[in-house]
Amino acid sequence: MNQKQGLLLDSQALRTVDPTDPVVTQNKIVIVVAPGLAPGMAANRCAVLATGIAARHPEILGPDVHCADGQSLAGITKVPIAVLTVADLPALRALETQARTQGCATWVYLGRAQGVRSYEAYGESVAATAYADLDMDAIALYGSRKSVAKLTGSLPMLK
Repeated sequence: MNQKQGLLLDSQALRTVDPTDPVVTQNKIVIVVAPGLAPGMAANRCAVLATGIAARHPEILGPDVHCADGQSLAGITKVPIAVLTVADLPALRALETQARTQGCATWVYLGRAQGVRSYEAYGESVAATAYADLDMDAIALYGSRKSVAKLTGSLPMLK
């Protein structure tokens, strides 16, 4: 990493990490997807889960940035988001449960969401299903860097 103008620039990712921002230095976001999802389906789940995180935790969003010619670009996350995978669906469910019990905020993507025509229909479907029977195929975790790393440190990156 290079030190430049008070920011740490990570050349391996499109992100800037402000070493003085506690939201960045003390928190971590990880999205974990089920194995075997097609690339487009995995990307969709990541996008949907990221919107949920940003809605509940707007502090993760950076301010707008400006190009040399004055064009403005909307702010994106200040907190890097790792995308990982697990061996199987039971491991995904267990990880979500563990994360909640350890104080992490969690979001769940259910496979049924791919085919429903409205959020109302999705909500009705979820309301008719016990937690143990939910068709989870991706989750997001947001919490202390230490907690999230402990839970996900051994998981492989999604490829």
